[in-house]
Amino acid sequence: MSQAQITNLSDTSRKLSLNVPAAELRQAYDSRLQRMSKRVKVDGFRPGKVPLSVVKRLYGNDVLIEVADNLANEKLRAVIKEHKLDPINIGAVDKMPQTAEEEWNFAITFDVIPPFRLPEPQSIEATLLRAEVTEFDLDATLENIRRSQPDYIEVDRALAEGDHARVDFVYQLTGADAPEPQLDKHKTPTSELSGSHGNERWKISPDMPVTGMCDAMLGLRKGETRRFSLPVDEKSANPQWRGKTIHMLVEALAVEEEKLPELNAAFAERLGIKDTKDPLGELRTRTNKDLEIRLKSRLDAINKGRLFEALTAATSVDLPQSVIDQHNAQMRREMVARLLPPEELKRDPHPEIRLKPELFTDKARERAKQSEVFSRLVREHKIEANQDRVRQLIATAASEYDDPQAFITSVSKDQHQLRHFTFMALEDAAYHWLLEHCNPAWKDVSMEQAFSDNLDGKSQENQPQGGVKAGDEEEQAEPPQ
Repeated sequence: MSQAQITNLSDTSRKLSLNVPAAELRQAYDSRLQRMSKRVKVDGFRPGKVPLSVVKRLYGNDVLIEVADNLANEKLRAVIKEHKLDPINIGAVDKMPQTAEEEWNFAITFDVIPPFRLPEPQSIEATLLRAEVTEFDLDATLENIRRSQPDYIEVDRALAEGDHARVDFVYQLTGADAPEPQLDKHKTPTSELSGSHGNERWKISPDMPVTGMCDAMLGLRKGETRRFSLPVDEKSANPQWRGKTIHMLVEALAVEEEKLPELNAAFAERLGIKDTKDPLGELRTRTNKDLEIRLKSRLDAINKGRLFEALTAATSVDLPQSVIDQHNAQMRREMVARLLPPEELKRDPHPEIRLKPELFTDKARERAKQSEVFSRLVREHKIEANQDRVRQLIATAASEYDDPQAFITSVSKDQHQLRHFTFMALEDAAYHWLLEHCNPAWKDVSMEQAFSDNLDGKSQENQPQGGVKAGDEEEQAEPPQ
């Protein structure tokens, strides 16, 4: 009869000592050799007629290792079930048997999450935010929508700053000291960093892609052609362009002034709001509803994060380093995935090694702890993902695609994506459970503050569009659907 002994090496590490009696090991070994002898092919013997002694001589060591692995896993599963263990980072067997004739004693080390208690929900200290869509927010968003839908009026004069130009152009990039290429508007250059485009609209401003481009275009009139070469600085958004010279041949097809439409019924109809007696009123109603949905989503995201952070901070638990290392590696993989093109990721199975682990140590420890605390909360209080919420999340994501139904069908067949949306719904359920059982402080903020990218000094990601001050052209609100 095999015996098991569990030794606590630390709060987070265990050693499991096991033994397999010689008779059990020999029986498993002989049985495996017998099965193999019926299938193995050896020169000089008919199939199924290979003597056991020959099979043992040829494959005995491999069979002993295979049988030992199977027995070790079998014993480990039995002990885990009997003692209700939840092992993490299970190590290898420390000693393999040398023969099937002797008792085999071996040990396996593994990590565990030590016992810990969640705080009472009422003791969690968190300040959550609440806000409402005001008339100012609605007016500011409608103004932003208006600014995003300008008319372009052709004028008969030279280009000035702030105008728009419709142009055909040819371009080519060369080394900084290379001679200027002879560009022809009727021929597209064949070099790698070159191209041609037709009937594009450019806004003539200092914010154009290449420094000096605005000045190079000023004074150009309809029908005129201009050549210019500009150095591309090291801060260019395109890494391939940095430090090179861009040569351009531009033909002006039209000079246009930007004119903003009036915010009236005609503008609302232009956005597709028809079959109503009051198109502008309907536009305001739809925009207000859209802002309320976005604001709720924004506040839920902020407050969810704050509640989970507060719960984690109030919980005391020491995690195995192996768990923290797993989160560290995952965070580095996620970072590299955002930085590298997909084709390069396919060539590198372990891109995370490009980043130093110590850069992520603190964040990995924080994320590992929050993950364990969240899992414990869900298990203890039997919190489950609401399937209606899962479908709602999928439908919301699908609405961003040209073919929403195709996206929904794709997700339904992809277990990875389904798990993603199910986890999001589980997070929502846990958040609402905490809201119901804790007693947070509430802080009233404006919609603009809620959408701020630096709310209370903390960076907020995934900022929705809309709800910004009138006149702020950096963020353009989307027309309501």
